[in-house]
Amino acid sequence: MGMKKRDLKRVQRDIHQHLCPSWFNNEGRIPGIIREEGPLIQEIEVFSHDGFCYQVAAWIFLLIIPSSKVPSQLCRTGNLGFMRMKDHENEMKFARLLKQMREQMVPSIDHPLEPRKLLERLDRLDEDIAWQITFRYAFAMAVFHAYYGHDEKVLDYTRRFHEFVEQRRQATREPNEHDTKALDFLAEVSGWLKAGTARERLDAIRDEERKRLGSPDAG
Repeated sequence: MGMKKRDLKRVQRDIHQHLCPSWFNNEGRIPGIIREEGPLIQEIEVFSHDGFCYQVAAWIFLLIIPSSKVPSQLCRTGNLGFMRMKDHENEMKFARLLKQMREQMVPSIDHPLEPRKLLERLDRLDEDIAWQITFRYAFAMAVFHAYYGHDEKVLDYTRRFHEFVEQRRQATREPNEHDTKALDFLAEVSGWLKAGTARERLDAIRDEERKRLGSPDAG
């Protein structure tokens, strides 16, 4: 049996108190501590490992992907070890957890979230991100570049995504619903780029996603 929700919320609140003001403790529609900038949302998640321990992880999602249709995860950027709930009151051990978060989570939780810099870093496949080119990554990067009008990069990552989809189709010998939806969305994005409306269309998706997630000031 996992830890009780009230325990996880308490840990979440305690962590949030030690973060800079740009972080928002979202105890509403999604778990986690979040912050946003442009097309990105960075989340610190606290989840139960078993009945006695919790773990903290960090993720980057794209707000410009309709998550109800297609997965919007860009990458996992931090995954810390387990902390026993009975050790949570130990100031030294909790301080050590916060130190690990500051050292290991990318982008740094103490520095501004800068989408363009992260995009450049991901293009280089920075070792700190520890992420391989996968079908989900290629899809998300195509959309990420479309937001900034990088047509050539969009074409490159779209081509890679098509290759991954074809490889998986050959391996399973049956179509994948998520792949089909992702391909359809990339086709839409390509059309928006050609029409010069990509930024406007993706911003509209971002606004809807912020409302769905219960983001502050989402309207």
